[in-house]
Amino acid sequence: MRPSSRPAIRCVEFTLTISDALTHVTAARTVPGAVVGVGTVLHAQQVRDSVAAGARFVVSPSVRPSVADEAAVQAIPFVLGAWTPTEVAWAIDLASSAVKIFPPRSADPST
Repeated sequence: MRPSSRPAIRCVEFTLTISDALTHVTAARTVPGAVVGVGTVLHAQQVRDSVAAGARFVVSPSVRPSVADEAAVQAIPFVLGAWTPTEVAWAIDLASSAVKIFPPRSADPST
C-alpha cells in the first residue's frame, strides 16, 4: 500500500491506569491530526491534569458528577460509564457526550 492509502488511527485514549499516562498524552498530541484523550478519570483534578497534558476528551468508568462538572468547565467532551438504566439516565442528565456501558462483560446476552 502507498503511504497515503493506509488507514490511520487518529483517536487514542490513554488510561490513567498506565504508568506516565499524561506523559504519553503530551507526546501523542504532537502527532498531526491526532485526537488524544484520557480514560479512567475519577476526579476533577484528573480532568484538569489531563487537559493540561493536552487531552481533548475524558472517559470515566462510572457516573462521576465532579468529572462531568470539571469537563464542562474545561469545555471538553466527556463520557461517563453506567450500567443500570438509572445510571444511564443520570449520565445523560449530566450532559455526558456519550454513555459507556460498563462493565461490558456482564452485558453478554448469552449469560
